[in-house]
Amino acid sequence: MQKKRTSATKKKKTSTKSVKNQNPIAYGMSKQPTSKTSSPSTAKKTGKPTTKKTAPKSQKGKKRKKRRLRIGRVLFLLIIAIGLGYIAIWTARTGIPLLIKRLQKDWLQINSAPIAFSKKAYQRLDQTLQNDVNQYVGQGLSIAGQDLVTGVSFGIASHHTVNAASWIALPVTMTLYNDIIQGTVSEKAIVKLTTADRQAGPGYLSGMPIGSSYTVTQLAKAAIVQHDTTAINMLIRYLGRGQITTFMNTMGSQETMQRPYLTTSYDMTLFYSYLYSMDQAHPAQMGSLMQDLALADPLIRLSSVKRPTINVVHTISNWPFEFYDAGILTVDHHPIAIAISTTHATILQANAEERTIAAQLVAFAQKGY
Repeated sequence: MQKKRTSATKKKKTSTKSVKNQNPIAYGMSKQPTSKTSSPSTAKKTGKPTTKKTAPKSQKGKKRKKRRLRIGRVLFLLIIAIGLGYIAIWTARTGIPLLIKRLQKDWLQINSAPIAFSKKAYQRLDQTLQNDVNQYVGQGLSIAGQDLVTGVSFGIASHHTVNAASWIALPVTMTLYNDIIQGTVSEKAIVKLTTADRQAGPGYLSGMPIGSSYTVTQLAKAAIVQHDTTAINMLIRYLGRGQITTFMNTMGSQETMQRPYLTTSYDMTLFYSYLYSMDQAHPAQMGSLMQDLALADPLIRLSSVKRPTINVVHTISNWPFEFYDAGILTVDHHPIAIAISTTHATILQANAEERTIAAQLVAFAQKGY
């Protein structure tokens, strides 16, 4: 009997242990402590979500990445904005004014398109000039002109040979500036005054000490603006007579740089026509010479017709009882080369004749005949 009881009690103990193991809380037993964090491998194996303490760390990493992306975008947009700002500033300072100038120039060219003159119009111009010449009986008057837009030439006794005097300064200075354009002569090239250069006449260089130094452009200005014969001689010596003659022949003249210097009104229009082409092709290099020609003898003869819309560049030459003037009259953007020589006349008569002829050319360029 005792053996049976002991076996029964053993069975009860084992059964209660198994029950306690299955439900330890019900029997007052504490749960075995577990680690507060589970390893990633355990989470993956069990399929359980990450714990509360690991989730905020991953979210913080994502937030940091988002912030970096946002900062990067902001910086990128800021760089683009700065670049566009600089482009806008540059365009406002240079691009827009340049565009406006080009548009204004195109508009002026459209509005100032020269009148398409017919052959009869030029014939009527010749007749008008002949009527003007007939008023001055007993004087030798030679007129030559060329419309630099259409290329049509006109004139009266235009091939009459005259003493070039200081008219010769034009082909000499043109030869100089052609060399400057070609790069064979520097604008700062120095020429020294010699005894052989000195010549009495207009200008001041003949009174300067021997050995005085001048740049070639200074000599050109003295030759054009002040008709300085000594300056002309210095340039002729520097450039060489042969080179100047070759350049004159290239422009269409048959004259040479041998004394006595001769020319015709027709030759002078050829020179000014070539000068106009040089200025159109090389305005930067020709700027100084064109400015000198604009300063020469203002408000007399051809330049007496100067107006805001009428520009005159010219060269004047005076000889005893002989007076010459040649240049370009630009009337409302319409350039006309003109050369006038008057002989057996007084300076007052020559001034009156040339002023009248200049006025006729202005009327022709503005309205036609």
